[in-house]
Amino acid sequence: MVFIWSDIDFGEITIEVTPKKNTDETWEWRIKDTDRRFLPLKKDVSQLLIDLQNRRPDCYPYVLVPPGRYDHIQQVLRPKGKWTLSSCGR
Repeated sequence: MVFIWSDIDFGEITIEVTPKKNTDETWEWRIKDTDRRFLPLKKDVSQLLIDLQNRRPDCYPYVLVPPGRYDHIQQVLRPKGKWTLSSCGR
């Protein structure tokens, strides 16, 4: 699954599984069964995500894509057309 920070609702302690569009900042990703859903997070997992977000530089949308990998994809692979929906495991 591909999560961006805006998928997480820290107040409700949930994460939304939602497809992603291909934009300048995000890569297209489809849900296998096309079913959007909200999943509860445990408080300790929520706290780990808060800690991770606080350590990450601003402007990196993906929760589990390290900034260096994101930069490589955005600056090297995408401009050459080498990062597509099939590159994301679909």
